[in-house]
Amino acid sequence: MKKLIFLFAFAFIGQQAFSQMCIVMVNTMNNTSHPSGCLLNTNSPLMDRVMTTVLPSGVINYTCLYDAGNTSSSSYESAISILNLEFNSMLSQGYTLVATSADADIKDIRGVWYFAIP
Repeated sequence: MKKLIFLFAFAFIGQQAFSQMCIVMVNTMNNTSHPSGCLLNTNSPLMDRVMTTVLPSGVINYTCLYDAGNTSSSSYESAISILNLEFNSMLSQGYTLVATSADADIKDIRGVWYFAIP
C-alpha cells in the first residue's frame, strides 16, 4: 500500500513539474549578418528591431520590426501590433506571462518576456 501511495505521489509531482515555456525577445538590430535576414538597408524602410520567438520544440522564429524605434511613425504602431498579436497568440494557447527581463519596455519595444504553461 505504501508503495502505491508513493507511486501516485511521485506521478503527481512529476507531472506538475513539467512545463512548456516560450520566450519572446525584442532586440535592436545592429548586425547585418543576423540569422533573421533582417538587414539595415538604406534603400528600404529601417529595420531597427527584430522579434525572436523561441517555442518549446526549439523552433526559433524571427519577425522584422520596421522603424520600431520611432514612436511618432505608423511603423511603430505596426510593431506594437505585431508584438500584441504574438502575446495574444501565446495567451490563447494557454500560456501565462511568468517573468520579464529588467529592461523589458513596451514603449521602447525591447526586452524579453517568458511565457509558460503551468
